[in-house]
Amino acid sequence: MTHRSKVDIDIHRGYNRDDNVTSQGFTKYYISKGVNVFITIENRADLNNYRLIKHSLERGYSIDTIKNGEYLALFKPPPSKKTTVTVFYSISDITHENPLLVQFGEGYNGYYTTTDSTNWSKQNGINESNIKKTLEKLNCQKNQYHVIKISEGIGYSCPSCSTQPVLVSPGSSYYTHTVYGYIGELRDGDIEQRGVTLTGRISSVYVYWSKWETPKPLLINIQGSTWYQRTDLVSSKWTPVSQHIPRNFSDKTNILRILIGYYSPTVTIDIGDGKGLSESGSGTTYKDPGSQDNQETISLRRDDVKVDKKGTEYIGFTHFVSSKPAFIAREIKHNSNTLEDVKPNYPLDSVTAFYFGDEPSEEKKLLLVELKKFDKTYKYYERAKKDAPIWTELIRGGEENRQLYGPSLKEELEKLKKIAGYSTAGGLATAETVNFALDTGWSIFRRVTAIFTAAI
Repeated sequence: MTHRSKVDIDIHRGYNRDDNVTSQGFTKYYISKGVNVFITIENRADLNNYRLIKHSLERGYSIDTIKNGEYLALFKPPPSKKTTVTVFYSISDITHENPLLVQFGEGYNGYYTTTDSTNWSKQNGINESNIKKTLEKLNCQKNQYHVIKISEGIGYSCPSCSTQPVLVSPGSSYYTHTVYGYIGELRDGDIEQRGVTLTGRISSVYVYWSKWETPKPLLINIQGSTWYQRTDLVSSKWTPVSQHIPRNFSDKTNILRILIGYYSPTVTIDIGDGKGLSESGSGTTYKDPGSQDNQETISLRRDDVKVDKKGTEYIGFTHFVSSKPAFIAREIKHNSNTLEDVKPNYPLDSVTAFYFGDEPSEEKKLLLVELKKFDKTYKYYERAKKDAPIWTELIRGGEENRQLYGPSLKEELEKLKKIAGYSTAGGLATAETVNFALDTGWSIFRRVTAIFTAAI
């Protein structure tokens, strides 16, 4: 077929909000010499940080000259196939200032590169296995967009160009990666990280690590604005933080909440079973009663609250997952009865149930439930009326986050015992010493958690 007309291609066209491009549904085009030049924007999964703009003509038309905006683009040697032109841009190059690579036709052939955006030279060695590395190197050279290795804790050079140094500065709970230039890609080891928007001129990223199990980056902040978290421990995909967004770089509570959440299994806590523990300081374990598969092991410890000359009158049973820094409570129940009003939506360090007497199977003797949160703050729930099925949060006038211990714990338990209808006289055993606080020897089992949180 004889071509009716030759049309000029402008490889600058196709950026966002390009006034010279018309959109009709899914079709985009611009006009050259009275002819429509169609634009297809491709975002390939294997080229995550690059945008491909394909220029094509209606059947019967051919490409005459190629321009880059107002300037003529010269290709040597001239391409043999000029049916389509595909231009590769960095996704951060939002106005198409620096085209990285031009391809004529389909398949891995006909690639051209340039040093000045006007004179283009053919490159025969580009293929499917190395096109990404080629683009990364060109992006470094032409745009100063470099690769950041978020798993590094000391300074290094951009792995794409091997020349641009990246400064790594350790903070109190994070590492700051700063480059002279801009960030074009994030990697964990040799694996590209996806889902993080890097458009624009970004030169620093703040990386937060978990110290639990295998240390790795789990939370990042892009230049002081947007927060991203890894979708799971083994994924290379990241998503914007949508809940509990840290207010700043040192927002310990929300940062720790996000990090510790990766290691917090969901379990059911049964505070109605003392497992036959008969002595203060004794402990045992039980399997998560709310799960059938991969059941977590829950630790249980008895700690007596002692009262002068009255012996042990109250007993605390503490439940925690000793192999993890925290856990999520699917439900907290007393045998078959769920405490519907005690439903924490945050990771817990432990749950402690305080009883009058030494038999936790009697729900009417359950006086107080303590929730120790992941950030070492506390919440308490009580029955406001005798035999009431409703549990309410204990209001303590500005002391809500502090632990009840010593005289304050005894005073609260005495008050709740009266509400429950029991006499305050008498104890369960005799004791010569005065000790108002819970024994806390069990905390030695959680030393690793303390090490973990000390880094935050």
